[in-house]
Amino acid sequence: MWRSSLLLALLLALGACAPTMTSGSEALGGGSATQPGRTEPTPSQPVVAGWVYPLFSPSEEARKEACDAGYAAGMAGSKESNPGEATVSGANGDVTFQSSWGSVYNVCKAYAQKTEAKPEVIPVLDVLLYVFDPRLKSYSDPDALFQGISMVFYDAEGKELGRLPATLNKWSKGVLSIPQSNSKPSVYDGYFVLSTNYNSLPGNLRAAVTRAESFDVLISRGRGVERYSFNKAKFPTLR
Repeated sequence: MWRSSLLLALLLALGACAPTMTSGSEALGGGSATQPGRTEPTPSQPVVAGWVYPLFSPSEEARKEACDAGYAAGMAGSKESNPGEATVSGANGDVTFQSSWGSVYNVCKAYAQKTEAKPEVIPVLDVLLYVFDPRLKSYSDPDALFQGISMVFYDAEGKELGRLPATLNKWSKGVLSIPQSNSKPSVYDGYFVLSTNYNSLPGNLRAAVTRAESFDVLISRGRGVERYSFNKAKFPTLR
């Protein structure tokens, strides 16, 4: 609840209509026959999406479901937790992950609370990380306290598929970085926000997210590297 009003404008700006990706290969035209002595190339196997993919890139149907649920929650004044959020606690602070589904939920909930009409179309919005540390002050630079933060994606066997490091300077842009709203960075007393969008990721990281069955958030703040793990076994109902 306390985050919805702060991040409504931010989420709408971040979602600024990035094109939705489609998968598949183009068909070869011309109907040419196979040359003697040569074999047809083996068709590539379709990539099976893992648990992480819909958290980053929910379908149009799922986004509509999220908006309907969020709008209904806002109309009812519901205090229920966002089904698209999950928190892992650590000795030095918590990390909350908010899926793209959860971002849509919060945006539409805020529309209802403002007595505005429910939006008809919602793009793939950003996923967010809320990183908590009691030493943080509003609009301070997290890079003064943190040596590094990365999201690491794994396949079903636990093999690393890709790593997404964060840009921690409050004014710097990156693929995983601190968003700004009204020319102010999302750094507050006790926590700050990192955001990324599936459609903005480079191809190798989109492929990693698509296949991933789990991910970790690794944090270094001068006390060793902390690991915050997110997977289906721990969060079976995360949207």
